[in-house]
Amino acid sequence: MTRAEIVEKFGVSDLKSPRAHLCFRCGASTGLGFGSLHRGVKIVFACKAHYGELQ
Repeated sequence: MTRAEIVEKFGVSDLKSPRAHLCFRCGASTGLGFGSLHRGVKIVFACKAHYGELQ
């Protein structure tokens, strides 16, 4: 799965979403977010074990 596909499928556009701050892969609580709401891009959260998939 490409980064764009991960962002489209698992990204959130609202930080109050139930999926915000949860790793897209394992659901662990995390503060590592990738993306920018200011640019209209969804944010995807990932734990340290899975953030490599977003590189």
